[in-house]
This record gives sequence, C-alpha cells and structure tokens, in this order.
Amino acid sequence: ASEARHLVPYSPPPQAVERLRELLRARAQLKKTQVMIRQALAHIGELRSTSAKLERQHREAIAVIERKLKACLQEAGYAADAALCRSIPGIGPLNAAALAGVFHRGPFRNADAFIAFLGLDVRVRDSGRHRGQRKLTKRGDPELRRLLFNAARAGAGAPGWKAYYQGLRA
Repeated sequence: ASEARHLVPYSPPPQAVERLRELLRARAQLKKTQVMIRQALAHIGELRSTSAKLERQHREAIAVIERKLKACLQEAGYAADAALCRSIPGIGPLNAAALAGVFHRGPFRNADAFIAFLGLDVRVRDSGRHRGQRKLTKRGDPELRRLLFNAARAGAGAPGWKAYYQGLRA
C-alpha cells in the first residue's frame, strides 16, 4: 500500500534489448563450451587436430555473434550509448553492448533501482542484536553481472581507478 503511488504498469522490453540479451547469452554459452572442450581434449594427443578444428569453429561463431551485436546496437540506435560506456576504463565492447541494452530496458526511478534490477544490491539480514551476513541479491541477469564483475576487475588496475580500488581494499 505504501508503494502504490510509485508503481508503474509493466511494459515488455524493446525487441532490440531482448535481441542483445539473447546474443550475449549465446556468446557466453559458446565461450563456456569452448573452454570445456579445450580442457577435455588438452591431454589427448590423438585429438589435437579435432580440438583445433572445434576451437576454430567456436572462434568463427563467436565472431559472427559479435558482428550481430554491433549491428543490433546500430539498428536500435544504441551505438552512441555503447560508445559512451566504452569510455569508462574496464568497459569493453561486450560490457558496453550489455549496458546499452539494459539502460534501454525501461525507465529506472533512480540509481538504486537500476542496481537492484541488476541484482547488485546487498541483502541485509539483521534482527535485534544479531548482525547477519551481507550478500548480493543476485536477482538480475547473471550474464550481465558476470560481465560487470569482469569490467570492474579490469578497471581496478586502470590509472583513474587504481587508487580508489586500493583505498577500498585497505
């Protein structure tokens, strides 16, 4: 009842956002299987040529998906947003495509709502004198969280963020 005035009718995400999400998931699955096959066949010398052929096919399929991602960003008019995201240290083309897509998912009331949508908000479990463990809610898209985690790791070493990161670690 207290939130009723803030509720808005559900609107499905634009087709371009769904397409970006679909392509990102497909790419992630291909990368995962690529690594699994490489590890499974690494120690079997007789399968070296088969492994190399599968590796090449995976690389080609991933390149096709990356071209489709770029085309989807252009067609949807999200390319400028993706370019802006890429100006942030640690954000590469995949992260930029994912962020551009999620930005256009729908309007967010504030930054906290956006963080909650991603599943990066912290769940607090306190009661009385007990201070519970803090954990991420992980309610959003797991692939997007994985991409953002990797971007944060890459950005932590960038000149503009390194001191900030070291301060948080301390």
